[in-house]
Amino acid sequence: MLARLALSLATLAALAACQGPVCVNITPNVVNNQSSITVSVTDRTGIGFEYQTGCVALAIRQNTPGGPTASIPLPLCGSYTTAGPFTTVTKTFQFINLLNPGLYYTDVVTRPVGGLISLTTWVPFTVQAAATDATLTEQNTLQVGQTWSVDLAAPLLPGSIYVCAASFGTNTGLTLATGQFISLDPDALFDLTFPVAIPIFGNFLGLTDASGNATGITVALPNDPALAYLPLCLQGGVFNNTGGVELTNIICNCVVP
Repeated sequence: MLARLALSLATLAALAACQGPVCVNITPNVVNNQSSITVSVTDRTGIGFEYQTGCVALAIRQNTPGGPTASIPLPLCGSYTTAGPFTTVTKTFQFINLLNPGLYYTDVVTRPVGGLISLTTWVPFTVQAAATDATLTEQNTLQVGQTWSVDLAAPLLPGSIYVCAASFGTNTGLTLATGQFISLDPDALFDLTFPVAIPIFGNFLGLTDASGNATGITVALPNDPALAYLPLCLQGGVFNNTGGVELTNIICNCVVP
């Protein structure tokens, strides 16, 4: 069963072309009165990628991919240089002014080695309005053959229904009937996790406890090397007593070999 699931995920990974040649991670995520974020871009092709020296991310946008430009000065870009196979390139961006609460996207632009066509990967991070906002926090490393564990905290929503979903990317997102924007792409992985998750995705639907917490939200990755460097993004929503939903931050990670 796990072998079949591993093959399925590896096949889907090959179809996740929207992520381009890289996998992107942002820390911290959530941002609470932080003065910077660090963007890490990892090659997932085994042949490397090209990026502009000093940049990694060309812009930071608000609300949606390609949305209004945030007032964050970014460094000037240099000429293209090459990152080697499975190499990670990091860049820290300092915020001169604290960001307003909301959803932001980094515009990560790369191209294949020797290629001429640039590819954009949009990866979000969240600036919370308050420490009581619904939050996902990863508890360990997302790794081949291991179980990744994530906790949900929603202190103002005890005993509430929550649901999580995953996707390969966050390049388009989707809009709920309420008008709220979900960062997860409606891709093949999303279909494996929502509305009913396949067995390797544990506790993607449940109730928060009396403190508004939910622990043991898991992804049990099969021991298949083909899953290494796969991008995986996770987001949740907690329903309130008026029928609305409070969305969590988005966690995007690269599967470690």
